[in-house]
Amino acid sequence: MTNLTIRKIPQVSTKTWLSPVHTNSLHTIMQTPVGEFSLYRKPGRRNSITAKAESWEEWSLILDDQEVMTVEDAAAPWLPLRKRMRTGIHGQLAGLKFQAHAKRSLIPGKRTVHFIFDDHSLRFTVEGMSKVLYRENSIGSRMVAKYHRREWQTQEENIAVTALICFHTVTGLDVFLESPLWDIPPF
Repeated sequence: MTNLTIRKIPQVSTKTWLSPVHTNSLHTIMQTPVGEFSLYRKPGRRNSITAKAESWEEWSLILDDQEVMTVEDAAAPWLPLRKRMRTGIHGQLAGLKFQAHAKRSLIPGKRTVHFIFDDHSLRFTVEGMSKVLYRENSIGSRMVAKYHRREWQTQEENIAVTALICFHTVTGLDVFLESPLWDIPPF
């Protein structure tokens, strides 16, 4: 297994990161074993009332001047993005169109962040005490990566899988894999 350490180098302040964007700009750089990914955010092209009210954005993950992943209808990180993930987002990963959604649950096995493609899917979930990434298709499912000691361990050095793990990590989608009981304040 190869350790996939993702080191995030913020290019903007926390306030700018959490706010909706108004121009196309670089927001963070992630260093990985396969190269340096850059995350760009820009205002979305959707003209619906919902898109404007929720400040939909387009996000791009770029590796060596090549766009690896785009999300067409994301939102600002934290609560707006969590809401979009519950209803579903759309985009492309390595030229393949996907739709993604996320669920939280008290039951660990039902906590998922699911990216669905035409012929397969990639699903982040909780197995035992670990976060894992599965590739599922008509033949079955197999584990692609596992989160252990603050880094992802993977068996394949696939640029698309690395981009997806970077997106999952930098946008804080791990919150969907945690127990909702952590949100209850202590007495």
